[in-house]
Amino acid sequence: MAAAAMRTDVRPIDSRDPHEPCEGRGVHQETRLAGRVYECAALALSCLLLVGCGGRSVDSGSGDQARGSRSVARSSSTTTAPHSPALASRVCGRAAGAARERLGVDVAIRIADADPTYLECILDARGVHVDVVAQAIAQALGDYDTTLIHQVQTYVYPPPANGVRDRGQLPHPISGIGTKAAWIPGQYRLLATNGTAERGGNFLAVIVTGRSTSGRASLALARVIAAATLAVAPRGPNLRSEH
Repeated sequence: MAAAAMRTDVRPIDSRDPHEPCEGRGVHQETRLAGRVYECAALALSCLLLVGCGGRSVDSGSGDQARGSRSVARSSSTTTAPHSPALASRVCGRAAGAARERLGVDVAIRIADADPTYLECILDARGVHVDVVAQAIAQALGDYDTTLIHQVQTYVYPPPANGVRDRGQLPHPISGIGTKAAWIPGQYRLLATNGTAERGGNFLAVIVTGRSTSGRASLALARVIAAATLAVAPRGPNLRSEH
């Protein structure tokens, strides 16, 4: 894999709290958020006890990891395939076009990995840096769910403590992108998938860093890039029916 590490010398800054949810009217009140957190924590613990969470998926990051300091890890469900420069150019070009329209400036593109099952695009535009990883996976929806469970498990104290280590690391559901999507404000990372329980799809990660981006601006940019990329990214094979 030729994926390049993301730069560590840039990070989003803003006078507002960058960890605040960014969904406008859709923002949950803190009490509702706490309830959802505890439900997720219980789900994560149940997963660990029953099936060990099904193995590792896309790296969820940690509090000790610098924001955007490395690329998204290849999912354990992802296989390798011959590189396809034409497909990579199409997918990365669509991502760059969405970024260009949102930012109103030229966007430089670098294809870090042209493997159709693990496409990685690096976008740069006047101090804004975006890493886009699109993984074509049969179990795209399952890998997405497992990743969020791992993320919550890492940052929520189980009963009886019932606390949150870092609320900025908790995923916030995002509507209107694929089958499911979530924003992790503490990492400026958007995760999304268009997979279903029956159909393979793509498991997408968009990470935004840059000196001139705020939390809200990063989310807005990640949203348009994610939607545009999922529309053209290759899908994983459909899951085989047991019947």
